[in-house]
Amino acid sequence: MTILAAILPIFVLILAGFAFARLRGLDAGAVSILNTYVVWLALPALLFDFVAEADWATLAQPRFTLVFAIGMVATFALSYWATPRVAGLPRSMARRSLDALTASFSNCAYMGIPIAHGLLGPEGLAAAVIAALLTSCALFAFSLVLVEVDLDGKGLRIATIARVFGSVLRNPIVAAPVAGALCWADRRPRSRW
Repeated sequence: MTILAAILPIFVLILAGFAFARLRGLDAGAVSILNTYVVWLALPALLFDFVAEADWATLAQPRFTLVFAIGMVATFALSYWATPRVAGLPRSMARRSLDALTASFSNCAYMGIPIAHGLLGPEGLAAAVIAALLTSCALFAFSLVLVEVDLDGKGLRIATIARVFGSVLRNPIVAAPVAGALCWADRRPRSRW
């Protein structure tokens, strides 16, 4: 019953959104606006709040972080390597990177955070946020570097990497938890010594 109580509200919300879109006849423009709201405001606000209010003892999960990161990187690498072989066609580095990102990018933020929190409490919430930060920050940034290096056509250059990382750091999904960590650090009690 606990699992159903944690998961049911999420799927009811999804069903309500689907029904609303059908009944009201929302077009692709409305969906685009909702996606923009979620990516640029709602999820960054959630990540900021979680990190700013975090109990860092709960967030200290090195084994989970290591295992999740290894699984994420292994999935990315396998997909990057296998994509041209499975497709039977040559693929550019940009296309292979996007295919690998799609294969290894888990939905640990939008659905994972509420489900993990509902089922596992604070430890589950921390694990879901750690996973969301790894995928949204590290994996996304790495994939974009590969895409930009390929599109730049001049090979691996410091200027390209710096531009991509600057762009990624300005992304609200990345900037919000960084700002949350700075807010947390600013509020933490200071030692007199």
